[in-house]
Amino acid sequence: MKRALTAVLAVTSALICACGTEGAENMSPVVDSAEVGKVAQKIVLRGSGVLIDNGSGRITYTVVPTYDNNKAQFVLRTVNSITWWKSLDIFLSNGSSYARIETKDGKHEAQVDFFATDMTTPYKVQFWKAGFLGAGAFVHEFYMDRDTSVGYKYIFTWERD
Repeated sequence: MKRALTAVLAVTSALICACGTEGAENMSPVVDSAEVGKVAQKIVLRGSGVLIDNGSGRITYTVVPTYDNNKAQFVLRTVNSITWWKSLDIFLSNGSSYARIETKDGKHEAQVDFFATDMTTPYKVQFWKAGFLGAGAFVHEFYMDRDTSVGYKYIFTWERD
């Protein structure tokens, strides 16, 4: 029975993947603003490294100084083999959305400037991807601080889906 269920799930998953995810870019994640106040730790990204490497994919980062203390820049890239919808969302400390940048189809890079005057501390960065039946699937999140973010360009590359 276990094998039969596993086979059915694998076939269903393959069929869903073949159907595409039109409209996924219009899905908005639900953010509970109360959770922001519970954040105990913010991260400071510098240099380069692996942000996540698990069943949801592999996302690497590179941080380069811009020396512009008026903003932080965020770039989302995908390798050419990834065509399904991906997004990077930024939320202010009150839970409201500041920006969403997306890649999909033949668009493999998107970017946004996050101006210091608009930043709150902490702010949340989330990654989403196309999921089941075209709905957005949450992948990862972390919190950053305004004072350690401005003056840097954060390049996130989705290397594997």
